[in-house]
Amino acid sequence: MKLSIITVNFNHREGLRNTINSVISQKDFDDYEFIVIDGGSTDGSKDVIMENANRITYWVSEKDGGIYNGMNKGIKVANGEYLIFMNSGDTFYNDHVLADVFCQDREADIITGNHVVNTNVHSSPEEITGSYMFTTTLFHQATFIKASNFKGQLYDERYKIVADWAHLFRRLIIENASYQHVNVVVCRCEEGGLSQTHWQDVLRERQDYLKTILPERIYNDYNKHFMETQFSKCPKDIIEGIQQICNGGKMEKVLRQFMELLLRIKGAFSKKDRN
Repeated sequence: MKLSIITVNFNHREGLRNTINSVISQKDFDDYEFIVIDGGSTDGSKDVIMENANRITYWVSEKDGGIYNGMNKGIKVANGEYLIFMNSGDTFYNDHVLADVFCQDREADIITGNHVVNTNVHSSPEEITGSYMFTTTLFHQATFIKASNFKGQLYDERYKIVADWAHLFRRLIIENASYQHVNVVVCRCEEGGLSQTHWQDVLRERQDYLKTILPERIYNDYNKHFMETQFSKCPKDIIEGIQQICNGGKMEKVLRQFMELLLRIKGAFSKKDRN
């Protein structure tokens, strides 16, 4: 089997319905299984699952330990060569996305396409660098991960917001997993995820993770060149506003740098006026 589509849900009935409809509407590609992990929802989500049970390969509805615990449950029962996590509320961009992505053989460990937030298309990079992963991430809703990447290293559930980023960082940057960008818009992402609304917590968890995986001298470079130069000069509300508008990617980095430039210009003129 080529692909396992894993959807994690908790008390998001209508979002789950949208995601299910998006999956079962795919055309010209049927080499996939569909796994739904519900965390014991009480809003009728289970009814939505049961209404579509004949189109779902495996499902469970039971209390779990949060989103990454749910994703790990999905990984453990998946049979596909590749996995994609399309969580409740997220949808494929159109009904031929999977056919477009897998119209030819794919071999990379990690394949990613582009994604849409509101009406804005965000393109993933052609190449992955440490700089890119230090400042943003690949969106899991647009990323197909070879199942072998999870052997012996599931998502680290100690991290409540960045476990998917941490896994990608380890595989792509530390372990040099192969990567391919496919110029296909894969998904529409629902706004309001934890990584979008708790940006300061994202930074804290990323720092905690990098301390455990990088040599001290490299971590210190990261802290100096990425944390200090990109985040410390801008007020918190500006940082969060830029992050919510851009939703990750190169434009977010550009806007942060632009805001820092404006602040420096303002500071220079203020100093001139005082003189």
